[in-house]
Amino acid sequence: MPTTAEPEPVPEGDSPREILIESPLWERAPFAPGAAEAATAKAAAAMAAELDLGSEIGWAILLADDATLRQLNRDHRGKDALTNVLSFPSFPPGALPAAGHIGDVAIAAETVIAEALDAGRPALHHLAHMAAHGVAHLAGLDHVTDREAEEMEATEVRALARMGLPNPYRAEPESTDGAADGIPGA
Repeated sequence: MPTTAEPEPVPEGDSPREILIESPLWERAPFAPGAAEAATAKAAAAMAAELDLGSEIGWAILLADDATLRQLNRDHRGKDALTNVLSFPSFPPGALPAAGHIGDVAIAAETVIAEALDAGRPALHHLAHMAAHGVAHLAGLDHVTDREAEEMEATEVRALARMGLPNPYRAEPESTDGAADGIPGA
């Protein structure tokens, strides 16, 4: 069984790994208080470990609501539509630094919850997937072509496995039992 990847400590003065909670939706059902923040941090750290980014790489992840993501999508991508996760890399693909802030991620509460329910998956598992997906984008992974999508999906599956979470691309729904939905410390 894979072990859980714990966030590496960031030395004083280096770029932090921040989780910012903008919407109160992340602190109520189906999320226990603090669970969304913990799952997001663990998933982002698991992706960083999978990509061997190192502890001096930082980011900010905003846990927001659908209205905020729709506005960000409209303002920054020209798409007036809801989306589950947005990534704002600070560097072009292939130019990732060895240290510093590599970008920002925003995740929409209502969309994540609805997608999890539709897929029969625990909301925390889907949130972890979206956090890992967002950090993968910050590191330069993408899914524009079929080959890129296959590589990114495989990387996400490995990162989530580091947390003991199942493959989010499999067809079978997961059990939604359990207070922490299988994420230790969440």
